[in-house]
Amino acid sequence: MFERFRTFLEELKGPAARIDKDDPRIAVIGLCFQVMEADGAIRSSERRKMRKLIKEHYKLDDAALNALVAAGETAESEAIDFYRFTAEIKRRLSEEQRVELVGMLWDIVYADGRAQRNGRSRNLADCRSPRRIRTRPGLETTGGSRQDRHG
Repeated sequence: MFERFRTFLEELKGPAARIDKDDPRIAVIGLCFQVMEADGAIRSSERRKMRKLIKEHYKLDDAALNALVAAGETAESEAIDFYRFTAEIKRRLSEEQRVELVGMLWDIVYADGRAQRNGRSRNLADCRSPRRIRTRPGLETTGGSRQDRHG
């Protein structure tokens, strides 16, 4: 009975506000929240930047953006680490999309004018270069062949 009532209420929101739980954009936003929290606090400038980037990138209206951000924030609050998001992103996004996401994440990091490093942010900082995004073991996206770089 409660499920039917919840479904009824969701239908009142309209189709744009409904987000499928398997939508890869939830993983993207969950990772955005992980990045924003890496220095211990989510600043309003970071949140605004994330919302602007996500809205423009996915061409969302305000209702869809709000629903997607809420779903991503909920997913992030339930996650114990960022592997859940990075694994989903690796499976569902192309290499080009992942490189673009790294750029978006750094735009969010610097939205408050600074990037602080602490224990939690060190792992996230490893994403600072597109060379760190591998399509399969041993192959890097930029900088020549693996043998050229490693002798």
